[in-house]
Parts: sequence; structure tokens; C-alpha cells
Amino acid sequence: MKTFILLVLVVIIAWLTVPQPETFKPFLIKKGRDISACRDSSTSITTYPVFSIAYINYCENGNTITRTDKYLGLFGTYWRLSN
Repeated sequence: MKTFILLVLVVIIAWLTVPQPETFKPFLIKKGRDISACRDSSTSITTYPVFSIAYINYCENGNTITRTDKYLGLFGTYWRLSN
């Protein structure tokens, strides 16, 4: 029973703190990911009830090489899942 209550509390906290799409670009700027240097940079964010998934395509150091990162938005912040 304690495990069930803990699980319900975690889900409620995740639901209340799900990051919104408008907080993703300030998060990237804070982490030093400059997407303005690339002409073809793009972001795609899908928000679910308890988490968000964000994809970003951008150039590294102004080069033409594009990089794609995937982020999980959970508990008020974004966590990078892959490069």
C-alpha cells in the first residue's frame, strides 16, 4: 500500500511540474546550446500529461554539421536522453 501511495504522489508531482514548450528555449540558452547560429535549426516539442519530449536539430559551433538531441521534460526541467 505504501508503494502505491508513493507512486501516486510521484505521478501527481510529475503532472504538476511538467515543463511547458515555452520553457525549452530558455533552458537551451542556459545550457549553452546556441541554435541561432544555424539557419536550419528546429525544435519539436510534444507535451503529455506528466512529461514532455523535445527534439532539437542544430549546428555545432557554426559548422554545417547538424546535430540532433532528444530531451525528456520531467519534474520541471529537461533531461538530455541522446546526442
